[in-house]
Amino acid sequence: MGQIRYKLQNILLEYSRLPEECRPMLYRGDTFGYDKLLSAHTLRPGQTADFLTYFNACSAAKWYRCTVIDNLSLTLTCQGDFRVQLFGGAMDGGTVEKEYTETIEYHLCDKTTVSLSVPAHLRNMVVGFRLTIPDADTTTEEKSLLPFRLYEGSWTTLIDNHLVRDVRIALTAVTFHREVSITHTMSLLERELFYADEPAGQHIRMRVIDNGNTLDPDEWNSDYIELIPHENTGSAGGFARGMQAALTDTHFCPTHILLMEDDVQVWPEAFVRTYALLSLLRHDYEKHFICGAMFCAGRRNIQQETLGFVQDNGANGSYGAGYDMNTAAAVLQNEQDAPLPCHAYAGWRYCCIPLPQTDHERLPLPLFMKWTDTAYSLSHKAEFLTLNGICFWHKDRSARFNACRELYLWYRNALISQAVYGICEEIDFIRRIDTLFWQELSRLSYINAELLLDAIEDFCRQPSFVLSPQGDALLQDRTAKKEIMWPIDSMYRHIPIDYTTIYRKSPATLTQKEQRRYDNTCNGQTLSPAALKDTVAVIAYDTFDDPAKQYMAKEMLAVNPFNRTACLRTRDNARFKALVTR
Repeated sequence: MGQIRYKLQNILLEYSRLPEECRPMLYRGDTFGYDKLLSAHTLRPGQTADFLTYFNACSAAKWYRCTVIDNLSLTLTCQGDFRVQLFGGAMDGGTVEKEYTETIEYHLCDKTTVSLSVPAHLRNMVVGFRLTIPDADTTTEEKSLLPFRLYEGSWTTLIDNHLVRDVRIALTAVTFHREVSITHTMSLLERELFYADEPAGQHIRMRVIDNGNTLDPDEWNSDYIELIPHENTGSAGGFARGMQAALTDTHFCPTHILLMEDDVQVWPEAFVRTYALLSLLRHDYEKHFICGAMFCAGRRNIQQETLGFVQDNGANGSYGAGYDMNTAAAVLQNEQDAPLPCHAYAGWRYCCIPLPQTDHERLPLPLFMKWTDTAYSLSHKAEFLTLNGICFWHKDRSARFNACRELYLWYRNALISQAVYGICEEIDFIRRIDTLFWQELSRLSYINAELLLDAIEDFCRQPSFVLSPQGDALLQDRTAKKEIMWPIDSMYRHIPIDYTTIYRKSPATLTQKEQRRYDNTCNGQTLSPAALKDTVAVIAYDTFDDPAKQYMAKEMLAVNPFNRTACLRTRDNARFKALVTR
């Protein structure tokens, strides 16, 4: 068997899908130009560009540890005069340390492909490179400066052909009334993956489970895409249908299933890197789930999480949150081999699972969102792989709080999953619900408190309740229990609001006496109106709790600072007593 030059990941330069302030996720330094006639990126004399970045650095340490490669190269197709320098980056405490190699100078009269081998001493690092264009003043009459053009680039390896695994990915997306989002994704993949000069595209087939029955199969069905109309059984039911289809697909015979939600924004490069990683995995990693990192749609350089996890108190947590991928330090920290938290799980917004880890007997329960992916990872004792560049963008978590999902569905399904699968047995979800119940009553959020009680009551019903196909109607009933948010400018302009302090704890703290009074009376719920402050407390609209802000206020304005809406909460002693009695 001969050797082939195998692509691990592309060098990305086109950032039209990113705002200008996120360009450091691709490269730093001078801005590339683009020659449309030649389809080439250009730099002018004296300019430089640095590629120790989220999308264009190569996580050499991870590729060597997790795959069968034994060499790594930077491959560039370019023309002109330029210099290239490879270098590795690693974190030393909180400092970025770089180790450089010798600069190589090129004078290419014609379009040429060159490969630079990554030396052995950089194998345990994240590897980047720097492009420098000589200054025109340094040229001589004997050697005129040739314009620099970069046509394409990639990180590659030379490998025996027989070591490349036969990987076929069944990409499964579940959609419900998000036609614009899912059709955009399908069109993008058709254009830049399936019908493009991209080898990974020939190893992926997309199956869209249409829970809303609003898309036309005749319009979308092709050699690469299959649209399946389906009753609305929630994302869990849709993914289960997709898993069944993958398990019985004797034509494409997938080796992996990639589960993806319909409202994510994803680049085709994520699939290119997922395919390359799967096709070269060592035997020790062949059962790992590959997880896409979630970024903020509103702040596209900010990573929201690489993995989710269930916290010790039963709340949902995010691992790898808050990294600014414009910075080299975050790029390096994100690839450090650190221990994962207990009860980690891969969210199904982008999760690739080996098909042997799936069977007809262990399909997801029809629990309608929340905990389907959590329970699946935990019950399968899954291990995970992440890689810089395998990612997607999604609405910011703090900007999309939904009480039905975060309180009712999360805790109801947590209790059901704990009972069915025997997972998270040491976590007391009832205690967590009790804590949140009294917290939300103290914040005058009677709706949230009611949803928490609904979660317990529905968990206590017969198993037939969970298995019956009534999730859609039940979810609509629970979703109807929500606060009506009004535009602040039109409804609450008379109330002073500092948006920068909504998620900042008050500098003032309660005295011990005040804290006892707050706890014993549920923030004045059992006191007469005369004992309360005739003020409106400005608080966060979700579950962010700050007793000092809320203390004994007659009314509370629950503010969503992201879209400038709010709901005025007023005390209702009768409702308080009814909920406590219930």
